[in-house]
Amino acid sequence: MRHLVIVFLAVAVLAGHAAFAVSDGQYLPANQNCRGNADNSDAGSRTEAGCHNMIVFVADGTGHQYAGWGLDQTPDGTVVQSGEVWLDPGAGSRYTWNFDLTAGSVDQMPTVTASRPGDLTTGLHVYFGADDNLDSGEHDSSNQVSNGPSDGGGMQVNIDPAAASAWIATLQAADEAGLLSTPAPFANGGFGACADGFCIAVTTQRRVAFQGGRTDIYRDVANYEWSEGTPMQWDPYNCAGPTDSPLYCSDASGSHNLKYWYNLSGTVYTEPGIQIYEDPDPQGSPGVLSLVGLDQVKQALTGNGNDPYPLPALYLGTCGLVFGGGAPGDPTRVDGTPLSNSAGQIVVKTACN
Repeated sequence: MRHLVIVFLAVAVLAGHAAFAVSDGQYLPANQNCRGNADNSDAGSRTEAGCHNMIVFVADGTGHQYAGWGLDQTPDGTVVQSGEVWLDPGAGSRYTWNFDLTAGSVDQMPTVTASRPGDLTTGLHVYFGADDNLDSGEHDSSNQVSNGPSDGGGMQVNIDPAAASAWIATLQAADEAGLLSTPAPFANGGFGACADGFCIAVTTQRRVAFQGGRTDIYRDVANYEWSEGTPMQWDPYNCAGPTDSPLYCSDASGSHNLKYWYNLSGTVYTEPGIQIYEDPDPQGSPGVLSLVGLDQVKQALTGNGNDPYPLPALYLGTCGLVFGGGAPGDPTRVDGTPLSNSAGQIVVKTACN
């Protein structure tokens, strides 16, 4: 069971450590120092050295981290026990202190390792990320795709001199689409989280939220219609990272596993503004209404004990407005209007689409 509260508690922890950190809503395993298969559900007892289920760090544009703090990934069924703090002024040496939460101990002397020099002229990046391995060591991803946990969240802020020159070139070219999708010329950032199928993201520029098996189609996270005009095909309700076999992932069209649904999807973007939407990753599983104690609302909406699936979406930002959506027959769909798309949503686009 995934726990939405974990993500927001993690964000609250960060607020006490780095008040400037914000996120685009895109959790990145690489930023946690984890590989994509680190939390695969078929290997719940497996952990990776240096992989963190919660992390905050300050880095430059080369990737050099000047300071950071992280909690170590744990096996399924266990609680967080250890972590590390590191400092690296950028002169070629990194100082790391390990701590043990069970024993209540911290290294008295740091471990010193060689590192690459830093270069602050390349920019400044503050990142925070957390995933639901914090929840008793949960491993919830599928080895069929190995692209990281389905549930997590974070915040980041970036100061990027190179982005400023690119933005000026976009302005000089009068590229309206480029300006609307990247309105911040020098600094950018955002916040986001996904849990139990529910996602929310606030960001200042377009970012890739999910990459499926196709590269020839795309959509925005809140717009459930693909670029070629077809609606999103959602995987079955109970198909998820730990339940990725044909037993859970088949439908009337045939016998399928989770990878089949992954391969149907293309590139999915968050856009500048705020967006609320169904998780585009087939590893995610619906259930957020039960999680927050809204079982009666769920029953009233669907009549079958399940959450609405997909959840109706909302987007408001420089790329326009999106509202509605859901399964055929759901009261949250808006079909048959001049502004309706094939997924039953009201869509008002700007030039960035």
